[in-house]
Amino acid sequence: MSGDVSCEVVVIGGGLGGMSAALKLAELGKDVVLLEADVCGWGASARNAGYVTPTLGGMPWIVDRFYKDRTRDLFRFANTAVTFTENLIASRAIDCEYEPTGFVAAAATAAGYRRMRATTKSGRRSTVGSAEEIGIPPTFYGGVHVKKGGALNPGKFSLGVRELVRASAARVFEQTPVQRVTDAHGSVTVDVPGGKVCAA
Repeated sequence: MSGDVSCEVVVIGGGLGGMSAALKLAELGKDVVLLEADVCGWGASARNAGYVTPTLGGMPWIVDRFYKDRTRDLFRFANTAVTFTENLIASRAIDCEYEPTGFVAAAATAAGYRRMRATTKSGRRSTVGSAEEIGIPPTFYGGVHVKKGGALNPGKFSLGVRELVRASAARVFEQTPVQRVTDAHGSVTVDVPGGKVCAA
């Protein structure tokens, strides 16, 4: 980017989250600028395992201990994120080798499997069972097959979303690292090596 630019919304970071936000804002008719220090989709967006799952990592323990009233909303958010991703892939025909196979959480110890069976019920959304029942190696005691989600090629997915946002009305500036953000209460100024972006 060179020179000064004005817009309604500036999005900093061209990972999957930033690209999705810029794309949605552009589709809603907002004048949006997306700034990315490298190339959109670079980094973790394109360099992960490619799992699309409604899991929260270590979050459930933290939420359950400190924010019990928010647990349901966080799990709902995680499920919605999977649906959003699947809809984006299908509606925009993103070629990323997505397979909606769900995912398996495996128990490596007998105690872990007992805990799994005590806290998870088989039903429409998931199946709890032994290693043989779930179809995982017998080195595990068992596991849970969650039917929502699947796996994709993260590099292809990131490139697909990048093509969408670059073809949208959003103005995308790659190789444009942010140096400073100034909040002026009603407007934001973002300094980059080639100039400034003012969002108001």
